[in-house]
Amino acid sequence: MLRLGFAALSVVHVFGARPEMGVRRKLTLDSMDGMLEEPVPVEPAVDTASLEEPVPVEPAVDTASSSTPLRNTDFAAGTYLIHAPGTYTVEEHIVFDPKTKLASGISDADVSFPDPNSETYPQLGGFFLGFFATIAVVADNVTIDCKGHSIVMSEEFHRRQRFHSIIELGSKPFVSGAGPPQFSGERFNPGDPTFPDNVVIKNCVLGLSSHHGIHGNNNRGVKLQNVQIRDFEVGGIHLNGANDVSIENVDIGPSLKQTFSARLSQAIFLDHLMNTLLPTQPHISDLRAVAKVSLGGREEETVEKIFKKLHDGLQEFFVGKGGPLKPLFGDGEALPDGSAVYGIVIHTTGPAVQDFGACPLFKAQATNKMVSGLSLKNVNVHDLALDVDQVTRLIVDGKQVMGPAGDVLDWRMSTDPTDRYTGNILSDAQLTVGAFHKFLQAHENLDEDDLAALGWYFGAVHVPDSILAWAGSGEAWSGWPDFSCDGDAMSHANKGAVGLFLSYLADGTFENVTVANVYNAGKVDTSSERCVKAGYRGGDTRGVAIVNSPGVTADGISVGYLEAGPGGLAKDVDIMST
Repeated sequence: MLRLGFAALSVVHVFGARPEMGVRRKLTLDSMDGMLEEPVPVEPAVDTASLEEPVPVEPAVDTASSSTPLRNTDFAAGTYLIHAPGTYTVEEHIVFDPKTKLASGISDADVSFPDPNSETYPQLGGFFLGFFATIAVVADNVTIDCKGHSIVMSEEFHRRQRFHSIIELGSKPFVSGAGPPQFSGERFNPGDPTFPDNVVIKNCVLGLSSHHGIHGNNNRGVKLQNVQIRDFEVGGIHLNGANDVSIENVDIGPSLKQTFSARLSQAIFLDHLMNTLLPTQPHISDLRAVAKVSLGGREEETVEKIFKKLHDGLQEFFVGKGGPLKPLFGDGEALPDGSAVYGIVIHTTGPAVQDFGACPLFKAQATNKMVSGLSLKNVNVHDLALDVDQVTRLIVDGKQVMGPAGDVLDWRMSTDPTDRYTGNILSDAQLTVGAFHKFLQAHENLDEDDLAALGWYFGAVHVPDSILAWAGSGEAWSGWPDFSCDGDAMSHANKGAVGLFLSYLADGTFENVTVANVYNAGKVDTSSERCVKAGYRGGDTRGVAIVNSPGVTADGISVGYLEAGPGGLAKDVDIMST
């Protein structure tokens, strides 16, 4: 009896040049004013008065044109799921701002996530991450024609949902075994995701997005025509393991220049797990009022109180971008601080979160993981920017200290110069997740099924006893100083700004493709007394990175202005082989 408490667990799956050192010239945000136009805001035609879980209905089909029209009302309850082949036409500017009624949680404030009991958006169907897309294409042979209209996240939803693609080509954003720890095992990620073939996306303006414009995995036959993609934080187009991809008459950029720190994402996922999902199990959640933790040499507090501080601080930030968490999250006016920004990524199967060429060429060839059939014609990638944050991670027992969803305990933000734990609301909560996990594992009233279920709520949290003892003592860290500093806040390898990231290609044709105005403000952030990463790439900028793609050249691609961060490399074309 696996008491995980939401319907998703019984519905096991729903879908089937030569490098230049340093900086070329100063490029400021003032000089980028022309890149910062926001899309014309459109109020969503959404009745948010009723937040009941909708009964799934068949889409209304325009029989005169044999197409399905899409309007704002079709997105009121969440991601629009395309289950049937056909043509889908966007009939007005779409502002994605879903609201849902919650069946659990310590408050009703987590309404931007699907309800934990939803069968339409099941937790084990990928929606643990929230509404990860505005449109998710599940069926083969689908055409999306936006008819010149835009699709964007609302500003409020953009703040609340930090993992999102406007269009996702699949039922889940990750292949099996990839993604956050909750996705890595069959028990909590049952069944194979569905990735569609033969998809056409045309005449679209894809705007504000916290991750991608278009994202997909293992698709075959993707055609993008007459599309503009802008105001994304990570990538315009990102396709892993996709074959026969044609991108024609597509403009990508500018990327989003004003947003929040990745620590906001860390806090949202931790809050969702501990304060919305865990309460679906009252016999476990109620123990938060019993378990206690001491941090930073302060008096003991209950787990419940520490998690409530995070929840309340997060809600205060959502309302006015202020409160005690603002110093961690920023005011929404900074460059993205993730591991990379890309115009286009064409990559082998699996997420492109490791370093360039992490999978050796011979291995990709031996396992048939090369991709083929890429064609880019009349493509312009321009005005990309970010400020890569180099996060210092402590490694204990061979693993990084982290929270439940791959969220790194940021040593630099949590300690003083003498390595004493000072902490903050977020890091306190991260360590408390680890302490509470240990408390529950030792609790005599939890059975084997309960203990197995903890794998969902606590993921791969790694907070060893030595860390808890140090954090509680107020003393300097005296353990082994094993630090790592090659990644970002979510454990992704820092690679900098890249116009085109083309990897593991068996072939590719490029005609009239341009890359220009790609900027990276990233620098070495970690203390040299803690960690030095040889060959650190976080401050680099590349116009084109061609990785493990023998025979593929940059013919047909022109590269304009690039700027790297202090000490970084600026390379027009970088051809790498591992």
